[in-house]
Amino acid sequence: MEIDENNGPEQQDDSYVEIYSKWAIFGFSIFPSFIFGGVLLMLNLYAAGFKKAVYIVLIFLLAYLFAIDIITSEILLALKINIVDYKVDLTNLNKTYLIILGLSTSFNVIGGLILTQYFFRKYFPDNDYYPKSIAKPVLIIVAVLVLGRLLMG
Repeated sequence: MEIDENNGPEQQDDSYVEIYSKWAIFGFSIFPSFIFGGVLLMLNLYAAGFKKAVYIVLIFLLAYLFAIDIITSEILLALKINIVDYKVDLTNLNKTYLIILGLSTSFNVIGGLILTQYFFRKYFPDNDYYPKSIAKPVLIIVAVLVLGRLLMG
């Protein structure tokens, strides 16, 4: 009687899915925004079969966006900054621009940390996945930035 040394459950290559890494999600959460990082996480969840979790992340993104809007409005109101009349002038980085940039970056970092440290860890606790290339998301961001620049003149 021969003993088969591979008695464990077989893991076929087609049972694994490629997903965006935790660092890709965090990086895209900072630039361009936590919404983009959330979309990458939702794509991961969908590809891995966590269909209900996609909706949970979507609800988090919408609730977080709503909370950020309220918090930012209150901060800008307290600082007496009227963002409607504000124009960005990259040749003269003033206090208002730096405040807005700081708020935006802070909220993106916090959102990225929640997406990666809570949601990603919850659904992908082991680091046994195949990382997916970030080339496509980078091209999409570049296309959106170029298109936005063309449309804004």
